[in-house]
Amino acid sequence: MPPIHLLQHSSSWQPQPKLSGSFRGASTGNVRREFATILVGGGATVTAVTAESASSPAVTDEPQESMPDSLKPEDIQDVESNIGPDLRQLIISRIRNGGNGPELEVFSNVSEDDYTYILDVIRLDCSVIRKLRYIPRLQKLIATLPSPIHEAILVPLRTAMGITIDSLTIPDDFDISLPIHMARMLDAPATSDLPPDESYRLRIPDLVLMLQTRDADILPLWPFEVSVSETSESAVGRLQTYGDRNKNILAATHINIVEARTHVPPTYEWGIEKGFDQRGIQIKDLTHLEDGGVASLSHTWYHPTTVTITTWIRPPNKCLNLNSRQCAYYTTALLYPNQDNKGLQKVERIFKRTLEIVRDTVVSHLQTVHEHDQVLLSSLQVVRDWSPPSKLLNWDKCNRDLWAAAKQMGFDRYHMWHRRFLKRVADEEYVPSAGPSKRAKRA
Repeated sequence: MPPIHLLQHSSSWQPQPKLSGSFRGASTGNVRREFATILVGGGATVTAVTAESASSPAVTDEPQESMPDSLKPEDIQDVESNIGPDLRQLIISRIRNGGNGPELEVFSNVSEDDYTYILDVIRLDCSVIRKLRYIPRLQKLIATLPSPIHEAILVPLRTAMGITIDSLTIPDDFDISLPIHMARMLDAPATSDLPPDESYRLRIPDLVLMLQTRDADILPLWPFEVSVSETSESAVGRLQTYGDRNKNILAATHINIVEARTHVPPTYEWGIEKGFDQRGIQIKDLTHLEDGGVASLSHTWYHPTTVTITTWIRPPNKCLNLNSRQCAYYTTALLYPNQDNKGLQKVERIFKRTLEIVRDTVVSHLQTVHEHDQVLLSSLQVVRDWSPPSKLLNWDKCNRDLWAAAKQMGFDRYHMWHRRFLKRVADEEYVPSAGPSKRAKRA
């Protein structure tokens, strides 16, 4: 197998490898920062096609299960061959590469069997931080790194959930726990009567509270999805799938991050006019606009963004229905930029109620498992008496963190554009006939 040349993320520009497929340039479509790497399998060989991507963390009109605009299949050649075991292992190694690789990677010609195999290998690997998205129709596997604005809400949520769950003291004799996982595969129960063409692997939510029993069963209770680079409908559809195919799901939460407009990078000529070939800018040089956007030198690098949090609870003895708007089992509120404090109080009440249901689920499970050991069950009172806090998250701090993350997103876009701009400046000044040491003067 020939060596694979991949473009690594770096804070400074590096010479790019020669593209071995056709690429017509980045568009303003739904592709996040830095670079996209497309790995194409073909017999005993593997081709790496590395393409710089446009930057847009939210495109509200993206069709479900569609490819980013700048990575359409027609931009890639030689994709007809089947994937081989060597490429499976290469994909696994790239997924496990943590934050050292590109922001977005697209793997072509990945079958359902390949996808299942990859998930089986990484499903217990807590070090995996990339989020996987498989598109069966296109046979493509997309692996993305969380963006700053994605992490600005997910990380404090994971921290707050961890502190709250740790306060629920379960006696050690019961040998049961409530782990909280980020990027953990959800499965349908082995006893599920799924159609032959349906996979037991249900995909990977951003965050999930689970119940781990003494028999090593791991039951998902409360999944969270944060949608940034996809439609809200797609993320909610995944949450509904979790509830439909795993009846252990008690609740579901969706955090929707939507940028008002698709970002269009400035032109090369604009950069020359502003003197970017002579200097750059630092993150402190970016300013927040009155409408919430982030700009410098008359260009908006990150447009006004809204963050909405919606949560549902499964009604007793019923299925989880994310189309329901019953106030007892559903609520939604705007978190950013204009914080809906009354709405967030309702979110807190739903969160608290969900945690109470989690507590009752733990008690019910232990009572069933240890029904003949009344002495042991008597120690359950400490669990029954537990009450979750009335306030789970500091929403004001979340709002401030999102404000800072929006500025970071704007700077990351500028930084990616500036690297490409400087490369073009160097290319246009280069005179091949005069040798590498000669430069042509720009008019």
